[in-house]
Amino acid sequence: YIVAFKQARRRDDDIAIVNAAINVSFEQKSNIVAEISMAFGGMAPTTVLAPRTSQLMAGQEWSHQLAERVAESLCTELPLAASAPGGMIAYRRALVVSLFFKAYLAISLKLSKSGITSSDALPSEERSGAEIFHTPVLKSAQLFERVCSDQPTCDPIGRPQVHAAALKQATGEAIYTDDIPRMDGEVYLAFVLSTKPRAKITKLDASAALAMEGVHQFFCYKDLTEHENEVGPVFHDEHVFAAGEVHCYGQIVGAIAADN
Repeated sequence: YIVAFKQARRRDDDIAIVNAAINVSFEQKSNIVAEISMAFGGMAPTTVLAPRTSQLMAGQEWSHQLAERVAESLCTELPLAASAPGGMIAYRRALVVSLFFKAYLAISLKLSKSGITSSDALPSEERSGAEIFHTPVLKSAQLFERVCSDQPTCDPIGRPQVHAAALKQATGEAIYTDDIPRMDGEVYLAFVLSTKPRAKITKLDASAALAMEGVHQFFCYKDLTEHENEVGPVFHDEHVFAAGEVHCYGQIVGAIAADN
């Protein structure tokens, strides 16, 4: 049995706050866990597994009692530091347990429907938790006025205009950054981010990074004039690189140019 769920700010087309995938196999014609793997996203820089909790579940009966033990184990095995990027620490930790419980309900319902467990093994008030939301087919329409027949064709007022890139994007012909092949001598740029929410910059030492093979250059506010380092959509009150002081966790302090 394989199930996967995610929680995001929107149901469609949005990056998950936390997501989970559970793959479980049972001993033949039973609800005894033979093997299980659980992976979670949004709890670390990369996807993480829960091997200790999975080991705890092996050989156990798939039941509410096991689900409660798993919830406690996941809270211990997947901690999240208070300073973790993205914030919402308590919410994300709660989502780990919530997504597992939803997976538990979904798999329990499948076991019940296949006759492995009794039909009343899953309480009726919990069955809705196993349901998957299906997005209805969306429909849209564009309304516009008809222009007078004597209106010059060069006059766009009132006429529906096709976006300049619409056809290329709809047909897949549009070229995005990832579609552009690598060039000879191309290097990558990676930002150096602040690990402190508020601190003064007393020194920037990139010697260790520059000593590594393939690293070409380190850039910071010293490489720009004061005017060049100022950015902003209307008022130029932000900096490309933090100069003298950082004001938030993750603020850009510098950039490294390297081969890979």
